[in-house]
Amino acid sequence: MKTIRMCALSILVATSAAYAEQPKVKLTVNDQNGQPISAVKPGSIVQVKVTIASSIRERPEVSVDGLEQFRRLGTSSSSHVTMINGSLSAERTYQYTVRAESPGSFVIGPARVRVEHEEGSSETVQLHVDAAAAPVRPNQTSAPMQSRTYNREQQASADQDDEPAVIVELKPDKKSTYERQPLDISLKLWLSRGVQCPHGVALPENPKSTWQIKHIGETRQSSEMRGSKVYQLIEQRFRLTPKTAGSLTFPAIQVPCLVPLNTSRFFNIFGPRLEEKVFSSEPFTIEVKKLPAHPVPADAVGSFDRISAKIDRNQARVGEGLIYKLIVEGQTDEPSVGAWDAELVATPKLKLPDGLTSYPSQQEFKQISPHSWQKSFEYVVQATRQGTFTIPPQLFVYFEPHTEQYYTLRSESVPVTIAALSKQKEDTGIAGKQDEKKVAEQQADVLKQPVEQALNDTHSNILIKLIIFFLSLLAVVFIYKRVRAWRAQRMESAPYRLAFARAYRELERLKQSRDVSGLHSLITQLFAARAQVPAPMVTQLWMREYLMHHGMPERDVNDWIREVEYLQRFAFYEHGMGDAQIFQRVERWLHELEKWI
Repeated sequence: MKTIRMCALSILVATSAAYAEQPKVKLTVNDQNGQPISAVKPGSIVQVKVTIASSIRERPEVSVDGLEQFRRLGTSSSSHVTMINGSLSAERTYQYTVRAESPGSFVIGPARVRVEHEEGSSETVQLHVDAAAAPVRPNQTSAPMQSRTYNREQQASADQDDEPAVIVELKPDKKSTYERQPLDISLKLWLSRGVQCPHGVALPENPKSTWQIKHIGETRQSSEMRGSKVYQLIEQRFRLTPKTAGSLTFPAIQVPCLVPLNTSRFFNIFGPRLEEKVFSSEPFTIEVKKLPAHPVPADAVGSFDRISAKIDRNQARVGEGLIYKLIVEGQTDEPSVGAWDAELVATPKLKLPDGLTSYPSQQEFKQISPHSWQKSFEYVVQATRQGTFTIPPQLFVYFEPHTEQYYTLRSESVPVTIAALSKQKEDTGIAGKQDEKKVAEQQADVLKQPVEQALNDTHSNILIKLIIFFLSLLAVVFIYKRVRAWRAQRMESAPYRLAFARAYRELERLKQSRDVSGLHSLITQLFAARAQVPAPMVTQLWMREYLMHHGMPERDVNDWIREVEYLQRFAFYEHGMGDAQIFQRVERWLHELEKWI
């Protein structure tokens, strides 16, 4: 009996231990404050969070169903291991940042986890994406949210009070516009004390090319009191131009920042510890109206004064090029947006009479006053026959949004006289005939050699010369192409070789000085030099997209991003306190990156 009890107890303990080793998986969909949500607007950024609790310290394999329905923006992970009464407990968190672009009802999950031989899965979560529905968190009524002066989707501050560390506000200057009519967007960033945003604003991608956006004006900075805190206010302006009519949803923008952590004074001896967080704005929707019907399509949308035409000379010969210019003058609210408005004016298509052809040459922009500009379009005009031609007035049709009417501008007509080929060429032809006659007379006087032998020798010499000429021409073309290919290959690989050469030299210098705080900057400068972009653009999200685009496997990309986060901690608040093995790891990663960037 006692033996049976011991066996039963052993089986119970073994079963309990096996059950305890099974990972527990929890899946939540959160906003930027980390609060669960069930409904968002199109273009909103959400966080899909997977929490895994297990007694096994091995790294789990994680997969989440339904993420392919959204645009992936980034992935991060963290882990926490504790020992309680001799029992080991590991909790790992994987966070996927995605953007909901299309309306609908989407099912996310389950999240499947495999740790060694144990498997676990979570429940599914349903997310509603609807422009008309206000965001509602699960297990809550549809009562309006608590009134705040900042966006719902922003992360909470590291301070003890309830004020956010960063507030992002993005607003258009109007709710509706016409297609091809620009509108201004104001971006305001409120930064609390100690917050740094060195990488600037990450503008969203536009894969369908339904709009254009450009930064205009200067960045303004000031201080402003909001609630009980003083913020640094940064204001920027953008100009958005929709290309097609319909409902345009501009997605949320992301701003990566470094936020100070709340630690004791003992840990702040060498400066505050910083944590990287990504803050985002709310998306907005504008209605883009279609241009009214008109017999002639509009060349541009806006306000214009006049169109003029001129030519460099009015006389030429057949085949000679004439420089013809069309100059369009437009109006603008301020000089900073004049160049952007001019870029929206496409190259007009010339209407020419029969016998004249043209092709565009170059364009030029000029600001002629604070509220007016001009853009010139240059064409090369050629004649195929002689005669007197008149280049007719060119029409420029535009739509004025303020009056909602079409207007037509007309340029001047330009006369052109085209003469025949040069007289010198005709004289050359006559002289050539006379020379041929003299040669024939000389050949007739040759009596010492048979006529047939002379003709054969002449034909042979001509044939040999033609063969030598064509062989020489082929050799020159071959050598020219080889030289061009060699130069193009050298120029294409030059940024690649220079970027990695500098990176290896900088790594050797940091290794000799034992300075690990500069490794993160080394990596940033390497990517910037290789891709030929400004260094502030090289964020962790940018690196991920760049490596994925160049074919690096996702698992290697995740390992690389974790390594960058590790190096970033040294750069921002560890002050170079690292071991010597970190240099070896960076050197191994440099060899690996040479395959992909």
